[in-house]
Amino acid sequence: MRNKRIEFGSGIWQQAYHEAMQRLLARGFASALAKKDAGLWGAKNAAESAIRMGWLDFAERADEIIAAAAEHRALLNSRGINQIVLCGMGGSSLAPEVISEYCNVGITILDSSHPAQVASALNRDLHSTAVVVSSKSGSTIETRSHLETFERAFQAAGIDPDERIIIITDPGSALAEKYTATKRRVYLADPNVGGRFSALIAFGLVPPTLAGAELAPIVSEAEQLLPKLLQNSPENPALQLAARLYAALPQKMCCAIIANQPELAGFGDWIEQLVAESTGKHGRGVLPISITPQSSENTLFVPNNMLRIFIDHPVTHLASDDVLIRGGIGEIMILWMVATTALCYLLEVCPFDQPDVESAKIAARKHYQEVDKNTLANGTALSDCAATQLTAGPTESSLRGIYERITTALSSKKYGYLVVQLYFNRTAENICTAEKLRSALAAKLRVPVSATFGPRYLHSTGQLHKGGPQQGLFLQIIDLPQKDTQLPEVDAALYSRLLLAQPHGDAAVLRRHDPDRVIQLITTDAGKLIQLLQEFTAQ
Repeated sequence: MRNKRIEFGSGIWQQAYHEAMQRLLARGFASALAKKDAGLWGAKNAAESAIRMGWLDFAERADEIIAAAAEHRALLNSRGINQIVLCGMGGSSLAPEVISEYCNVGITILDSSHPAQVASALNRDLHSTAVVVSSKSGSTIETRSHLETFERAFQAAGIDPDERIIIITDPGSALAEKYTATKRRVYLADPNVGGRFSALIAFGLVPPTLAGAELAPIVSEAEQLLPKLLQNSPENPALQLAARLYAALPQKMCCAIIANQPELAGFGDWIEQLVAESTGKHGRGVLPISITPQSSENTLFVPNNMLRIFIDHPVTHLASDDVLIRGGIGEIMILWMVATTALCYLLEVCPFDQPDVESAKIAARKHYQEVDKNTLANGTALSDCAATQLTAGPTESSLRGIYERITTALSSKKYGYLVVQLYFNRTAENICTAEKLRSALAAKLRVPVSATFGPRYLHSTGQLHKGGPQQGLFLQIIDLPQKDTQLPEVDAALYSRLLLAQPHGDAAVLRRHDPDRVIQLITTDAGKLIQLLQEFTAQ
């Protein structure tokens, strides 16, 4: 890693840090991880842990995977195919997205069920497009829906889908069984790697390579650093990071603000999944909040249980609770993966399972069956989810009431952080708008605020919100699908149903812990709603 790998400000957390470090060293955590000791996270988790540590062997197949994908890219380019769309959720899209951005190669990420976002990915020159469908299980509902949509679109354009659709999945998955024996190109990933630890295997390496990235240097730098991260030493940066995060956990949860350089845009989103989904269990966890570099200025409110983590950032002075991590993207990724498993050891949770993610999926499937054409036409809330309908358009009076509900709930001290969950088209403009709203709310409300897009957060921080400390207040804003999404009728109906069912399913599960913790809005004018919220925040 360039210069110092990790630097800390000097604060009152030092005693807790040293105690956490001593626990890791006394257990010999790093060397036990190197030996793939499945008992590190408890006997009850040993069976799951034993089949989830293949990520430590990423270098064994990386060259082969990159070479195969590069050869495939040359074939596609020779046929005039130079646009790549990646359909995948969670670990299947977050790592390829940040790697592609870092390498400055163009790739379209489709990890949404919003009809407008699907239409944006679909309405292109299909004759120059290849589609990567990436799913570990092969059964992810969003990804399977995207697959069917592109199959129909290619067929309608007179293009053989088998020549344009590329599959990345685990051996034995539903996708592998269906397509391995066909003309369709299938990349089989290491099944002993969980999704959020898959950045340096086929899931993370193939899509950026197809889009034009040269990934050998990234893999090489991660490979060179890994042995140092598997040494039992207080100078081990992965153990240092884990101990520092743990030291900020006086009440079983801390919030880590992740500030990135522009060339590492999206890196915080990858860290959000890795850390939140790994740690958020048994009422414990760390909530990472990804922000833009501009938001890390003095206007950012930083409470006692929050620390700022700067990734390869030109910060000149570290405040007492700040952390600075420098290095190449491969180094930083492998550092965070090892550190996350060490943090889970300290928290006494398994880093490799995600029990509460499935509960939201089950609830979403139930609500999906309830959505009918009448629901889609008027945005009526589903039976067991009390939503505020703003289909006539948000007004100052209606939004003032919502804002007062938020401030009243937070002033009760019942909740420790706010999450704004946006079921919007994730355009660059909306990403910027969401960050402005997040930053303004954090400064005004004086609590940590996260702004995430649905349904991608369901495969990311959603685990922590349900399995971690029950301290979250949630504001769901659902942008009701419009009729002019330019999708065929069958697809428009499918994604509109998903768009309503997924937040309702998540809200139903969140309300099992506390019926008051979810405020849900359905609107046909999301832009005006956000504008009004920002105006109230500015007052």
